[in-house]
Amino acid sequence: FCHCDQGYSGRYCNITYECSCSSDSICLNTSVCLCPLNQFGSKCYLQHTYCQPKNNPCNNHGLCIPIDDRIKKNDYICLCTEDYMGSHCEHRSNEISITFKINPIPTLVFGHVITAFSDKDHERTTSFKKVPFDRDSIVLYHTTPFNLLFIEFEKNYYLTVIREKPVRSENIFTNINQDYKCENISKFLNSTILNYKTLRRLKYYQLPCMQNHKLKCFYDDTYMCVCDNNRYSNCFEFDHNTSYDCQGNNYCGKNGECFQNNITCPSMLVCKCDKCYYGTKCELATKGFSTSLDVIFGYHIKPFISFTKQSTAVKITASITILMLIFSIINGLLSILTFKNESLLKVGCGIYLLTNSFISILTITIFTIKYFQLIIFQMKSITNTSFISFSCILTDVLLKILLTYGDWLYAAVAIERALSAIQGVHFNKSKSKYIAKYIIPIILLSISISYIHDPISRRLFNDDDEQRTWCILEYSTSLKTYDKFINVFHVLTPFII
Repeated sequence: FCHCDQGYSGRYCNITYECSCSSDSICLNTSVCLCPLNQFGSKCYLQHTYCQPKNNPCNNHGLCIPIDDRIKKNDYICLCTEDYMGSHCEHRSNEISITFKINPIPTLVFGHVITAFSDKDHERTTSFKKVPFDRDSIVLYHTTPFNLLFIEFEKNYYLTVIREKPVRSENIFTNINQDYKCENISKFLNSTILNYKTLRRLKYYQLPCMQNHKLKCFYDDTYMCVCDNNRYSNCFEFDHNTSYDCQGNNYCGKNGECFQNNITCPSMLVCKCDKCYYGTKCELATKGFSTSLDVIFGYHIKPFISFTKQSTAVKITASITILMLIFSIINGLLSILTFKNESLLKVGCGIYLLTNSFISILTITIFTIKYFQLIIFQMKSITNTSFISFSCILTDVLLKILLTYGDWLYAAVAIERALSAIQGVHFNKSKSKYIAKYIIPIILLSISISYIHDPISRRLFNDDDEQRTWCILEYSTSLKTYDKFINVFHVLTPFII
C-alpha cells in the first residue's frame, strides 16, 4: 500500500486536500487530525494546561500524559523513566548492579524476579537486557519489592539476589560467578529417584542442599529450588519454556534471535545476534573483506563521554596514531628530498618513487583524519548528519585508493627495474620517463574506477541500542563478489610483481 505524505490521500496518494489541523499536528485526511501530546480537539488547537513543560507535575524527568479531554478534569498519568517509580515518579526504583565474573560474558540476559506471598502463589516477572559490547556489567531496575532474582543466559540460571524480606528502593551490588549457578537436579539424584512420580520425587529434594554446602539453587523441568540458611530446599513452580520469540515473527536478520518483553502487548524488542553480527536487528557484520576501523575500534569509544575519560585503549591508540603521523611525515619529507635529485628523475623509477613519497604522506594524513573522525563521531561531539555522511562516503574510499595506489607504484618500479636488467645498455631512460608520466595518472584513474562501487554503497546507520552512528556498506550479492575479487586482485597482483 502507499503511505501518503501530509496533504495527499487516495490509494496512490494522487488526491490533494487542504489541511485544517494545527501546524504541529498530522493530517490523516480532511477530517482526522492526529494531535501531539498535550493538545486535543477536532483540529488540535486546544491545550491541556496541567501537562505543559513549565508546570510538569511528574518528577525526575517523568512524562506527563493527559487521560481526559475535558478541560476541567486534571486527569493524567506519569510515565516514569526506568530508574524511578510512583504516581509522580517520586521514588527510586530498585537498582541492581550486576558484574560478570565469568567468561565469555553474555550478550543478552534474562532477569527473573520472584516475589513471594503468604496467601497466594509466587509472582514472577521477567525482563531482559543487552550487555554492551565493551562492558562486563549491567544495571537492572525493578519498580516493586521482590525476594529473588535469577539471571538466565545460555540456558543457565544464576541466583544473584535473595531477600527474606523485600526492601523498597534498594541499591544492590552483586556478581555472577560459578558459585551462584543453579544446577540441574540430575547432577545430585540418581536416575531411579528421578523417575519417581512428582510428589514422591520432591521428598528427596532436601538432599542436594544438605549434602552440598556451597549450592545456592537447583531446578528440574517444573520447579526451581533455593537453599536457605538452614540448608533446606524451598521449591516453587517455575516455567522454563516461556517463549519470547516475538510471536513467531522474527524481526532480526542473519539468524538472530528475537525477544519481546510481553507476549500480549510488547513494548520492547531485542535481537540476540549470531557471531560476527551486531546492530539493533543484527544487520551489521564484522566479517568479510570490508571490515574497517569502525568495526575494529568503534565499540571501545564511549558516547557522550569526553576524551579524557575514555578508556586507556583509546588514549594509547590516539598517541600511537599521532606518533605514526609525525614519523611518517618526517620519513616522507626525507624521501622527497632524496628522490628530487635530477639524476634520479631521468628514469621512470625516480618519478614513481617521488610520487609515492607524496602519496605516503597523504595516506597517513587521511588515516589520522579517519581515526580522529571516528573518535569525534562516536563521542557524539559532532552530530551533523550531512557532515558525517560526507565523511562516511569520502574518507574510507580515499584511504583504500591511496593504499592501493602506493602498492601499484612499487609494482611499476619493480617492472621497470626488471626491464632495465633484461635490456641492459639498450634500456631507454627517456622513454621510461615519458611512459611514467602517463602510467602514474592511468594507475590512479583505474584504481578509482575499480572502487567506484564503494562510495555509492555506503550509508549511515543509527544503532539505537548503543546510541551510535555507523558508516556501513550494503552490497548486493553480485557487488559483494566483485568487491572480494577486486580486493584480492589489488593485494596479490602488486605483491606477485
